[in-house]
Amino acid sequence: MRHLRSGRGSTAARKKASAYLAQGYQRLTTFEVGRSGGFSLFGRAPAQDMLTAFGLGEFHDLGTVMKVDRPLIRRIQRYLVKKQRADGTWRPAGSLIESGSTNPRGVYTATAYVTWQLARSGYRGKALWRAVATLRARAAETRGNAYALSLAIRALHAAGDPRDRPRLRRWAAELTRLVKRDGRQRSWSPAKKSTLMGWGRTASVETTSLAALALLETNVGLDHVLGAVRWLLAHRAGDGAWSTTQATVLALESLLASRRLRTSRPPSRVRVFVDGALAGTLTPRK
Repeated sequence: MRHLRSGRGSTAARKKASAYLAQGYQRLTTFEVGRSGGFSLFGRAPAQDMLTAFGLGEFHDLGTVMKVDRPLIRRIQRYLVKKQRADGTWRPAGSLIESGSTNPRGVYTATAYVTWQLARSGYRGKALWRAVATLRARAAETRGNAYALSLAIRALHAAGDPRDRPRLRRWAAELTRLVKRDGRQRSWSPAKKSTLMGWGRTASVETTSLAALALLETNVGLDHVLGAVRWLLAHRAGDGAWSTTQATVLALESLLASRRLRTSRPPSRVRVFVDGALAGTLTPRK
């Protein structure tokens, strides 16, 4: 969608993409359960909280390139707010395919995920700040879990409280200590399945993408970001995408966001080759 907003590509390609987005948007709206603001896999009760939060993110993104029903966005926000518990958390419920992990760490990741989607959709009510306070207070639950930590960073960053900046930089530094190195590649893996039940390689793609975005947002550990890009590109499927919609969306978002590193950080050295042989090294003026 960022590429579509940029105006790049042929007019015919942009028109075709816009038509697909419009069709997709209309199809997505059919999965709302009544007019409750909640969504389910088949559009029938009961609605599922994590899927609804995922839908909120989709509609928010669609709204950046096309007209989206604002009352629908508000209904989804109200639905999620009503589902928040008194302690500021959201808890997955129902079958695993519908709601994600029900283990204790799943409560923190579910809360971080919903908080992130609410915040970036523009919601700034009391429920958001209750959730933010909970994520701060229970941050120890992210220890050793790059997925939960990345989500927490993204949630608080999206909420935008300037008092959280030092905290986010500390959390990002912790994230860099969880990185996995493989030559020039960098990756992260979750402690368990991801919120929307990604596992194995899929969960690593989601986590690596989220971690790269968290580092970009905090300007911490940027040297790891290009390594994450290399890892993501090396683990695409044969069709050029990744194994699930969520993994593909997050991977593409991180690839697009990482472009600023290539444009804003000039090389410290330039090696010149002639007929395959090194002819010299240039150092750009500062």
